[in-house]
Amino acid sequence: DQLEERFFHEWIMRICAGIAAADVIVVFLAAVRACTLLDMLWIIIVTEAAGIVFGALSFAVLFYRSKELFMRIRWIIAGHIFLNICCAAELADTLFFNARHHACWISLGMLVFCIIVLAYQAKQYRILVYAKQEAENKNNAKTQFLTNMSHEIRTPMNAVLGMDEMILRESTDPDITEYARDIQSAGKNLLAIINDILD
Repeated sequence: DQLEERFFHEWIMRICAGIAAADVIVVFLAAVRACTLLDMLWIIIVTEAAGIVFGALSFAVLFYRSKELFMRIRWIIAGHIFLNICCAAELADTLFFNARHHACWISLGMLVFCIIVLAYQAKQYRILVYAKQEAENKNNAKTQFLTNMSHEIRTPMNAVLGMDEMILRESTDPDITEYARDIQSAGKNLLAIINDILD
């Protein structure tokens, strides 16, 4: 459901509920000794067939609707198909050969499927680690940029305000003093804006 990005969520929930109900019925009937597991093998076959049909249909629809997503999880799909082939072989072995191999087929299918899933998870983990590292690098670059900009912008602005302060102290001309006050007011406003942006 998660790998297929919840495309078939409602149907997946129905299939899972059906399989869970079948499992409960089989376990209950076996527990009360109403039937043996072999007598109820048809329930297992029906639920397995439903899972296989649903899996095949969902993979086909996924291939049609989103080839990119299909290609991203193609190994999981291959593992799922292999597991279903092994389940079918296990059922055939039970039905026609009296379980001569004693669950070897399903064990092989689960082993291969688990290895594929673990390999997929390891790959996803590596992708997440790389993405985290990229995000940290970008954040560090942003912090470095803001630190540099803080110095590069504030320093000349403070120099302008300092020189303006000297003009205000030393000038006796009222026009120049008025201009210097305008520079001081605008400079302080600009420095406050710069500080807010950098903060």
